[in-house]
Amino acid sequence: MPRSTKANAIYTWKRSGLKHDNYNALYDEYIRTTHCQHCGNDFKGSHDRCMDHDHKTGLFRLILCRRCNTHDIYIKCPKLEDRPHYTREQSRLRNKRMRDERHAMSAEDKPKLTLKEIVNMKYTCECGGLYTYKHKMQHLATKKHLNWISTTQNV
Repeated sequence: MPRSTKANAIYTWKRSGLKHDNYNALYDEYIRTTHCQHCGNDFKGSHDRCMDHDHKTGLFRLILCRRCNTHDIYIKCPKLEDRPHYTREQSRLRNKRMRDERHAMSAEDKPKLTLKEIVNMKYTCECGGLYTYKHKMQHLATKKHLNWISTTQNV
């Protein structure tokens, strides 16, 4: 690989707050890694690899797939064998919350919305941010949401 690619990668890591004693060795490990260090899934391309680090201290943790990094599953559920239970439980809680919200309204109060209105409806996240249904994943990757997650995990 050209030196400029390596230099750009290391520059990006430093700019995003990742701290490490030997960036050259870390880059070599990053290039050699072919699968997620948590779930074991193979990386399909270089965009699937993420350099995960603690946002408070900046210390490097693992080289992860995009899914493990964005959902912080490996932090919330460190044992891989517990992951299916954790995922099912999160899904069950989300569905229960949605059912409770629907049942809270009487039949007359329930609005008749079109699919377009539902997709473009604004939702308020627990972090205080607003997002639409189709932009939820983008919101989950914003600095505001990530900062909120890091502050709530350390409480």
